[in-house]
This record gives sequence, C-alpha cells and structure tokens, in this order.
Amino acid sequence: MNFSNDNKVQVSDLVLVDFRSKFLTKAIEDWKADSTVPAGESCARQVWYGTQKDFESFPSDHPNVNFKYGADAYELLLSLTSGFESKKICETHIRFQFFNGWRAFREKHPDIAPKYQSLIKQIKTDTSFINENIVSGMKTHRKEHAAIDLSYMKKNEDVLIIGNLSSSGDMSPLTKEMIKVCESRQQPYRDFLTVTHPCADALEKIKSDVSLLKQNKITRLDVRFIPFEDAPRVLEMTDKVYVTMPMGNDPEMDQQIIDMWQGRSRKDNVLVSLLGNPKSQGQAIEPWLSLSANDYVSSDAVSAEVYKRGGDNKLVQARAIRAFSIFAEIRARGEHPRHNICAVKSRELGLS
Repeated sequence: MNFSNDNKVQVSDLVLVDFRSKFLTKAIEDWKADSTVPAGESCARQVWYGTQKDFESFPSDHPNVNFKYGADAYELLLSLTSGFESKKICETHIRFQFFNGWRAFREKHPDIAPKYQSLIKQIKTDTSFINENIVSGMKTHRKEHAAIDLSYMKKNEDVLIIGNLSSSGDMSPLTKEMIKVCESRQQPYRDFLTVTHPCADALEKIKSDVSLLKQNKITRLDVRFIPFEDAPRVLEMTDKVYVTMPMGNDPEMDQQIIDMWQGRSRKDNVLVSLLGNPKSQGQAIEPWLSLSANDYVSSDAVSAEVYKRGGDNKLVQARAIRAFSIFAEIRARGEHPRHNICAVKSRELGLS
C-alpha cells in the first residue's frame, strides 16, 4: 500500500495518549488488543500515538490518562526518547523501549507502518541533533566521575584504590562505585586495578565484597589486592591513586598514606582524595592540605567540581527542554528544523 502525504501521520495532526501507570484497566486492555497504533512502553508508563480517528474509542475516563495534541504530543515524544521523562535523566533504556515498540508494530502491521515512517524519522533526526548539540554537555555529578576527570585518567593506565568500609562493616558505596567507574573508563578485562587498605581485616572484607560483585556480574574485573606495606612498591608502577577513605577518621592511616605518597620516586602520577573530614562539613584538613596541587587533587576540588556540574546540568536540561518545544513548533508548521531555522534560537539553546 502506498501512502500519500495526506495519509501519513503529520505532527500537526498527531494525537498522543500518555498513560502513567503499569496497570491497565480492563477497558484499556480491550482497546489495546484491537488498536493499530504504535506504542512506547516502560515499567510504569505507556504511550500510544496516532491521529484523532485512532483514539475515538479510547476509554479516557481514567485519572492517569492524559491526551496531548500536535506540537505538544511531538514535544513529549522528543522528551521521552531523549530520556527526560525517566527518573534518571538521559538514561537510554527508554529510548530502546520506544524504538523496539516501533519495530514490533512495523512487523505486526506492515500495511499500516508506512504512514508512521516519516514521523519516526523526524523523531530520530531531532533527538540525535538535540543529544549531540545540547544534551552531550551533561556530566555525571558524582564524586567518582569528577575524580576520574580531574585526574585526567586515560585508557591503559594503572590504578590503585585505597578503599574504605562503611559504618555497616561492608565495602563502602563510594569504593564500589570507584571500582565500577574505573572499569568503565579502561579497556575491558585488562589487569589494571589494584586495591589496598591500611587495615588487613578491612582489606579482606573489601576483597570478599568485590568477589560478590563478580559473582553477580556487576563487575568483570580481575582486581589485585595487596597488603598496604606493598603499596609503595606498586605506587611506582601506578598512574592514578584514588583514596575513598574520609579524612580524619584515622589520623594514623592518613599519615601513612601521605608518607607513602611523598616518599615515592616517581613524580608523574596523581593522587586523588575523594572525601574530606565529616566533622568539618566534608572539607579537607591537615595533613592533607600540605600536599602539592601539582600531583594531588583534593577532596575540596572534587566537591567543587560536583557542585559545578550540578549547576551546569540544570542549564543543559533547561536548554534541552526548550529545544523539544522549539523543534515541535517547527515540525507542526511542516518545516524542517535545520540549523539556519534554529539559528535565531542559538543563544537560548546554547548552540555555537
């Protein structure tokens, strides 16, 4: 079947049903079984989109049902496929779910799918532009990510983590996340990561917890564990060192780490302390303050970077949300939001 432009779903004629619940009523289940419109589904939300005629029989008397039309409907589709409707902003799982739903619809209704192909192409084109030119400016505002970036970690570098236990006696969440983010930044399966702790019992517990992570396939790394007395030797072969222990909890341990760092022969590696003193509102304290900024990133610098990223990300989010609206308005007029059309909005969207 060939579809003319009159039969294709246009943004100006678009109708979207946003159902914010994972539990469908019997009436909606019956409508869904007989419907011939594409859907995007997640664990707690379902979206159907088509034209007014497609939803004439939709049972709309439910408090979780929300109808959107034209540019507003398209704006939501852009926001949805960009991950801005998820709890974790910019997560990609919902995008896969949306386009998997489209592929399933196309296979089930090969005679109807062509009238949606132009719309789907527009969604892909616009979300790609927004993600590449605006959303890509977002950075994860967590300590472990900030620490990695501030130390300028590169692939194929060797890493030493001086880990920590939580108040419950397990490996601390920050130590766990530090291991995971190091794995994601380095070449997979390479033997690059060493973990130590000044206390032998604490090191043994960290080793046990990392083993559980491997069993549960949360990490695939082959981590080396060394007693702290071997750390000075390993330090000479290590490019980046990350300390996840808070300052001041054990002044003797603090001094051991600092003495080890200051006594090394190699001078081109970098030490990062991620946590300040909890009793000083998380700020760095002596003797850590005496370390040179040439080869040391302080916990204060990490905290400042996390704070800055939070503010920067809010600005990026605001620009992306505005971009969804601008692109939807342009598409609803039947135009293509090329760079020259959006140029008048470049300052507002932060485009160069």
